[in-house]
Amino acid sequence: MEQKIINDDSDSRSKTEDIEKDVESGWVGSLIFIVLVAVSIWVLVHFNPSKSMHQEKINEVMKEQVAEMVFEGYSPDYLQIGKLGNAEYHSLGICSWTTIRQGGRPAICSIGILGWVCPLF
Repeated sequence: MEQKIINDDSDSRSKTEDIEKDVESGWVGSLIFIVLVAVSIWVLVHFNPSKSMHQEKINEVMKEQVAEMVFEGYSPDYLQIGKLGNAEYHSLGICSWTTIRQGGRPAICSIGILGWVCPLF
């Protein structure tokens, strides 16, 4: 019977190289993940809409709605447009919103994230 001679030295070397490659790829993957998270947070904070952006979008939508309601026969006094000038701006750094007092309770007027503002009325 022939016996195969197993080279233990080359076997252990290849296992060690495999382990080193696994450790290296895990380290690189972790580093890439951390960089992606950091860049994502920076983008969210950097492009968070300002108070003026919220106010501009609210005014733009209100002009359209007021024109439409006046055209339908509503009185401009009935619309209570002045409340929107008192909108309070709130920000968490990554997103923002504006609120007004309506019936003693705060009501959200607009929300914003990544430079995008959406009026909610």
